[in-house]
Amino acid sequence: MDRCLPGMRGDKMNRQEILQIAKPILFNTEMVRATLDGRKTVTRRVVKDLPDCDFIELELNPEVCYDGDLEKTAVHCGLYATFESHGDYIVDFPVRKSPYQVGDILYARETWSPVWVRPKRYQYKASPEVSENVPISWYPSIHMPKEAARIFLKVTGVRCERLQDISEAQIKAEGIDTCSHCYHFNGECKDFRAARECKLQSAFIKTWNSTIKKQDLSKYGWQANPWVWVYEFEKVAVE
Repeated sequence: MDRCLPGMRGDKMNRQEILQIAKPILFNTEMVRATLDGRKTVTRRVVKDLPDCDFIELELNPEVCYDGDLEKTAVHCGLYATFESHGDYIVDFPVRKSPYQVGDILYARETWSPVWVRPKRYQYKASPEVSENVPISWYPSIHMPKEAARIFLKVTGVRCERLQDISEAQIKAEGIDTCSHCYHFNGECKDFRAARECKLQSAFIKTWNSTIKKQDLSKYGWQANPWVWVYEFEKVAVE
């Protein structure tokens, strides 16, 4: 479900036009650095408010996407995940729409601070030139203004899976690259495949749980093994 985007010229796009359509996505400082380095090309987000259920399918909603109502299509068309939940004498089929669709442009919200000396207007905690020894009043990513966006991503793939189904390759694609003191054979970490105690996986678990509110760890933490949206993305060059 790719789409035509305004301002496309070769591999670059016009910043102002992109800002009009870009959707926000929260990244912590570690995620931002991995994205800037090119190590992070995928991110996971919880499918929220689901009962205990099984995944059935991920598909377009044809009744909405092809009904000819352009206004309705713009809001409701997209990929939907269908699940199956079994209660007391009741079978339910909860449906959730993916917050991001293939072709969507996202802008990363990151930890930031205003700069009062022009021409720079903002600085970012993830930037390599920022010194830990310089006192700076940092503001949380959720409060970053849209005009401060510097990282733009295009969604290239969407799927739905259990959090603990993540593979070693996918953990690396999440930007985690600290796998040391593990037993590897033919390029695979045997601790990851067998005892599931690989340093790589431990680093991902720590990173994942750090993004979940403490009161929600029982629902969305690693041990809860929630259903997650998996978003593949590529960086977008902006003029």
